[in-house]
Amino acid sequence: MKTKQKHNGLTLTETTIVVAIVAMMAFFGLPAIKTFFNSIGTPGGVKSMINASLSSARAIAAREQKYAGIRFQKDTDDNQYMIFIVHDPDPTVSVNRFTAVKNVKPVKLPENLAVMVYNVPSGTSATDINDTAFNFSAEPQWDTDATTFSIIFSPSGKLTLHEVKAMPAIAADQIFNNLVTVNAGNANFYQDDGVIPGIDAEQSYTSFIVYEKKELEKAETTGQPYDNYLQNLKLNFINAYTGSIIKTD
Repeated sequence: MKTKQKHNGLTLTETTIVVAIVAMMAFFGLPAIKTFFNSIGTPGGVKSMINASLSSARAIAAREQKYAGIRFQKDTDDNQYMIFIVHDPDPTVSVNRFTAVKNVKPVKLPENLAVMVYNVPSGTSATDINDTAFNFSAEPQWDTDATTFSIIFSPSGKLTLHEVKAMPAIAADQIFNNLVTVNAGNANFYQDDGVIPGIDAEQSYTSFIVYEKKELEKAETTGQPYDNYLQNLKLNFINAYTGSIIKTD
């Protein structure tokens, strides 16, 4: 009695069909992949990145049962990052000290875009940062202050206002700072401990705008970036309970 031999693997015909299907998926998928990568460099793409980071920061606050959030700030090359921070009080330094979350790398935003906070007082075109009138012509100080801010969640995961003094836990903290530049006396990321340019402790924020660097540079040449560009940008608010950006479209 003859027994049937069992063949493992694919026949030539089956292999050809599989290769054809994969090729078709790759062909039709390329536009979608290209669209995805292009979208990262758009305001909408940046907001998606921020939403994901806010969700992670909210989870960190609940897990650690501490105030936690994300810190927006630029490095010395004008690249902006989101750094995950957590409340780490030290009475000898500051009861409102926040340090970078261990083993969590900063998230770099697209080079052509950045995030800023501002509050425009009624009846004036000047930007107000932490109740201090700001002069747009005082570069780079106003830009540094406006693009360096924090969004904080309470241990229960609710968006909250909290004073933040962002500092490295130790001098060799390579998440918050670059070790080489720290040893040279300069921080890679601006921080709140007196390192030049030195940003004072400040209240966290609950809204922000996304702007294009080149467009802001054009407006700055006139000396009136608020009147010419910033006032036309949409202010993005964060839902206090979900921790996500509120959709206004």
